[in-house]
Amino acid sequence: DFLDATTTSSVYFHCMGGADRTGTIGFLLGGILGMSYTDLVIDYELTSFSYNLREHDKVGQWSNFPAFIETLKTITSANESTPISKMCETWLTSEKCGLTMENINNIRNLMIEK
Repeated sequence: DFLDATTTSSVYFHCMGGADRTGTIGFLLGGILGMSYTDLVIDYELTSFSYNLREHDKVGQWSNFPAFIETLKTITSANESTPISKMCETWLTSEKCGLTMENINNIRNLMIEK
């Protein structure tokens, strides 16, 4: 189990275009690992250069990223001072995702260099 910090593990996830679902997982992982909101958005937007060069700031058939950010803020009861890391942590430990704080801490221990 990759959430067990007692083992050495790798995380591999992908989709055909490398955007949307994988971008969202990357966003949430980067968030709990301490990336800034600006860097997370820039990193996610780089997926615009996937196979069909779509823009993620347009809600429509290709991306719901703006709606995801608004949902993330709403579900986590975030305000302007809530760090993105806390929002991602709250989302991942909600009933929607079901991780525990132990899981989150294990991910951090596995993925952050000391």
